[in-house]
Amino acid sequence: HAIIGATMDLQYQGDGVRITTVTQNGQPPLVSGGPAEKAGMRPGDVITNFDGKPVTRPEELIALIRSHAPGDRVKLTYERGGQSTPVELTLAESS
Repeated sequence: HAIIGATMDLQYQGDGVRITTVTQNGQPPLVSGGPAEKAGMRPGDVITNFDGKPVTRPEELIALIRSHAPGDRVKLTYERGGQSTPVELTLAESS
């Protein structure tokens, strides 16, 4: 299945889906060289929109990502420090 190469912070209660800032279950916040890192995203960024759809919960984001195939190009929007940034990335395949 497709991935963006980021570990979600399942404890985050705000709007959107936050990339964790710490390693969880042996998973780093971002996969080195993965789609999210290549797009300039960082631990703590909050994903608010995926492929034109607002996302508020990790489960929603995972379902949207998995509705695509590895290699698909998608647009997502993330927030960092009050700034909203749209990016395009190519989904990777989970190992």
